[in-house]
Amino acid sequence: MKTENERKKTERKTSPPPSPKFKLWWMPHGYNTKTGAQIGGHADAFRKCVRTDTGEVDYYGVRVDHAWLCQRYRDEFHQWIRNGMPEREYEVDGTAAPIGKQKEVWSKCLKMLLAA
Repeated sequence: MKTENERKKTERKTSPPPSPKFKLWWMPHGYNTKTGAQIGGHADAFRKCVRTDTGEVDYYGVRVDHAWLCQRYRDEFHQWIRNGMPEREYEVDGTAAPIGKQKEVWSKCLKMLLAA
């Protein structure tokens, strides 16, 4: 009997590659001219992220070939096609807020959660 990891490796090898249209829908398509962070694409897509206060660069997200294997993302993609391929409401931007601003926001969120 195969382990879960072996099953997933076999699934990746035998699955068809993502369609070109899925790749266009999923992947970032440009860069923020001020920070160099990637913009566009799906919010969960693998992208270059840049912290504005330190200039630190990191990469986060789900790669397109892994997203293609995830039924949730494929369902979202097919729903987007059925809806006539509308423009996204906003462009995802990989520019991270300064640490001080993030602490302020998360502190407020924590207070709201604890009050609930």
